[in-house]
Amino acid sequence: MEISIKKTFFIFYFISQLTFILNSSMIPGWPDAIDCGGAGNPGQIFFIHGGGHYHQIYTPEVRNVIFNSSKQFLSRSGYNDASQGCDGKSIEELYLSGRAIDLVHSKNSGVTDTMVLSWPDALKCGAGSTPDQIFFLHWGLEHGIAQYNQVYSAEDRNVIFGSSKEFISRVGHSDASLGCEGQTIQQLYVSGRAFNLKLSQISNISETKTIVTGWPDAIRCGIGITNGSIFFLKGC
Repeated sequence: MEISIKKTFFIFYFISQLTFILNSSMIPGWPDAIDCGGAGNPGQIFFIHGGGHYHQIYTPEVRNVIFNSSKQFLSRSGYNDASQGCDGKSIEELYLSGRAIDLVHSKNSGVTDTMVLSWPDALKCGAGSTPDQIFFLHWGLEHGIAQYNQVYSAEDRNVIFGSSKEFISRVGHSDASLGCEGQTIQQLYVSGRAFNLKLSQISNISETKTIVTGWPDAIRCGIGITNGSIFFLKGC
C-alpha cells in the first residue's frame, strides 16, 4: 500500500512537472532562451526565433542554433565561441545542464508586472508555413504605441500597435507576422499569443532565476518619448 502511494505520488509529480515545463514557455516543449557560450566566451544568449530556431541579438552577422523536430542539435552559424556550448546538445541535455530557460510568467492581460505597463513582453505572430514565430517587445509607451521585433539579423521584422492596442502595421517575411495582422493586443492574449515574461525587479538578482546568474534578462533604457525601450541580454 505504501509503495502504491509513493508510486502514485511520483507519477502525479512527474506529470505536474511536465505540465509546468510545457506551459511555461512561449512554444510548448521549446525553451524561450538558451545559453550557448563556449569555454572561451561563456554566457552567450540565444532567444527563440521560431520552432527549433534560436538567434542571438547581434546585427553584424547571423548567429543561430537550429534543432530538428525531435529537438536534436542540427546546426549553428556565426562566431564559433558564441554557440559552441550548444554544439551537439539536444534540448533535453540543455535543460538538464541549466542552459535552457523558460521565461513565461503569465499569459493574462490583467497583470501589471510586464516590462512596460499594459504591453505584453512578447508575441507569437507566425502563421501559415511558419506558425511559431516569436516577436519581443522592442519599445512601448504606457499610453502610446508599441513595436515588437523578431530576433533576426537578416532582415527587419516587426509588428506595430497603436495607443488603443490596435494593430497598425507589420514588415518582413509575411508568414512570420501574419498571425498578428488585424489583431488587438487583447485578442492576442485571448488566443494565447501574448506573453508576460518579467518575474521580478529586485536589486539582489543573485537570488533570482535569470538566464545568466547575476545579470538581468532585459533592461529598460529609453528616456523621453522612447522611455519604454527594452534591451535584451546578448551575452556577458
